[in-house]
Amino acid sequence: MKHAFLIMAHNEPEILNLLLSKLYHEDNVCFVHIDKKVSYGIKLKMCKIVEKYEGVIIDKPINVKWGNYSQIKCEMLLFEEAFEYPVNFDYYHLLSGVDLPLYPIQYIHRFFELHKGAEFFVIINEDSIDEKAGFERINYYHLYTCFGRRFTNILLRTGFAAFSIKIQKMIGVSRCKSDINFSVYKGSNWCSITRNAVEFLLSRKKDIFRRFKYTMCADEVYKQTIFMNSPFAKMRYVTSEDDRMKSNLREIDWSRGNPYTWKEEDIALLSHSPNLFARKFSIHHRFVIDYIREHI
Repeated sequence: MKHAFLIMAHNEPEILNLLLSKLYHEDNVCFVHIDKKVSYGIKLKMCKIVEKYEGVIIDKPINVKWGNYSQIKCEMLLFEEAFEYPVNFDYYHLLSGVDLPLYPIQYIHRFFELHKGAEFFVIINEDSIDEKAGFERINYYHLYTCFGRRFTNILLRTGFAAFSIKIQKMIGVSRCKSDINFSVYKGSNWCSITRNAVEFLLSRKKDIFRRFKYTMCADEVYKQTIFMNSPFAKMRYVTSEDDRMKSNLREIDWSRGNPYTWKEEDIALLSHSPNLFARKFSIHHRFVIDYIREHI
């Protein structure tokens, strides 16, 4: 099987180097998007790392902003570049530049061979999300997300965001009103999906850009919503009810951070995790990095 690893990187070049070294294999190709806002020095270092491991640098950098539609643009760019590459990959794995694998690449390959055809993405609520949880993210216009996370957070804290939605409700704005029998779903944006799923996603590129522009954190909504309103819903890999957040095979801790950065005291947890990847890591916690470097 052939695998494409789609990596969104914006800092931590040493973590990126370790990630690519662990993914390096003749059946793998890594496609790396380096955020447009990255300084020249860090970008140069990252480019050398990608070239070292024969990866592909996406030559269309996007300034990715938290909560903004630019997250979706970046993901779709990575899917498109990898899909058009002269190799028919079996799986496309969306990762961040501060993710690391928890198992050797041979084990990861065997896992996907065993579960060939399954789609690995998270759904938080099986019955679609309620209005507060996420429907408002895409049903109304969130123009303020264009200004970046700091300014967006200020507007959220001051109640401007809630006020703008209240006004839109009063005047009857509803971006989803034309959809019939259309449910909205939410989950983690990180995923591992098949070539057929990527092709299906790209076939709806224009609709995705139209529907999700000026939305709020819709990178956690668009793939889930499209797949769960399609035949791919039946192909989703499902874990136990108590562990549904791990259906994308990512070990991520949202209870201690946003997300939490793994530290030395978490090595036992990571070493016994059934998930294939984990995020996020930082070179400031070198002991856990060295553990993965030496034992994975």
